[in-house]
Amino acid sequence: MDGEQELRVGLAYEIGRVLGPMATKVTLPLVLPLLYSIYNFFVLGLGSSHYLYTYSPFFGSVLSVVSLLLYPVAMTIGRSWRGFFFAMSGWIPYVFSLYVMAFFGGYRVYRAFSEGFAFGAAAVGTFWLIIGYWILYTFWWYTEAVAIAAKLRREALDRST
Repeated sequence: MDGEQELRVGLAYEIGRVLGPMATKVTLPLVLPLLYSIYNFFVLGLGSSHYLYTYSPFFGSVLSVVSLLLYPVAMTIGRSWRGFFFAMSGWIPYVFSLYVMAFFGGYRVYRAFSEGFAFGAAAVGTFWLIIGYWILYTFWWYTEAVAIAAKLRREALDRST
């Protein structure tokens, strides 16, 4: 039993060593909507009338970072309610990236072309489309790495028993 516990701790350390730098790369694009929401808190105020520009990107970024930390924990917990909720937290960054692409990106590009052409608005909308795609792609990349790590962990544990 002691050898199995040492193997589990060693595997957890190796998985953390590999996934840690990857998590940093995934967190970088989440900082931009967070900073944008903080800027909008100062410009628009704390009222709930501008929640799409203030509260939604703020809590979306924060919850995405939290789910980034909880998602790999699901593979060590196994099949349980807690593991299910940790695994389902992986959907938060996906939904948030779609929100950034649709609302900040697509809606601005649409408004730039529908209300007479505005190059600045089209450029800002394209910027947010790229940021949303960057969040989506990096988190997909991260979840694939977590899946590979979970598969290798299971194989190592099966070989040890």
